[in-house]
Amino acid sequence: MKIIIRTCQSYGGNMYSVEVEDFDQISVVKRKISNNTDIDCNNKSLTFNNRQLIQEMKSLSDYEIQHESTLHLRCGQCGC
Repeated sequence: MKIIIRTCQSYGGNMYSVEVEDFDQISVVKRKISNNTDIDCNNKSLTFNNRQLIQEMKSLSDYEIQHESTLHLRCGQCGC
């Protein structure tokens, strides 16, 4: 499935699509984002529906993320 990643202003506020599986863990999703965007996601957080995805071992389906859902990549540097 495809999800949309919207970056914070420090990274231009761009949108990227990333191919994932519903069983992918958040840590795997971050790695896929890094591979597709050249953004180091190690110290970044993802949010979905204003909820921070802090448990990186949980899967996308655990967070009820579906095809074409938009996740926000937060860096903390720009107050986002």
